[in-house]
Amino acid sequence: MITKAQTKELTNQLIDNMAKEMRKQLDRALESGAVDFDNYQPDYHLPRIILNGLIQDAMHEWSCPAYWTDKEKARFRRAAKNVYLNI
Repeated sequence: MITKAQTKELTNQLIDNMAKEMRKQLDRALESGAVDFDNYQPDYHLPRIILNGLIQDAMHEWSCPAYWTDKEKARFRRAAKNVYLNI
């Protein structure tokens, strides 16, 4: 059985890894040509759009491995949704 402290430590490690990867992806997004900087004011509108895209990419990166069974994937999704609904 995993403890709360172990869960917190391991989750923080994943968050740190995800943040590093998102910063790399940010550079790719800014250089990709997908962003038309001229259409946005210097506020948080465009950064929020980009962050949303980065979060969507992270969701795919951290989703269920392809080799999991349908039952394992369903359990994972239910558990993740439960966490989401309770924060």
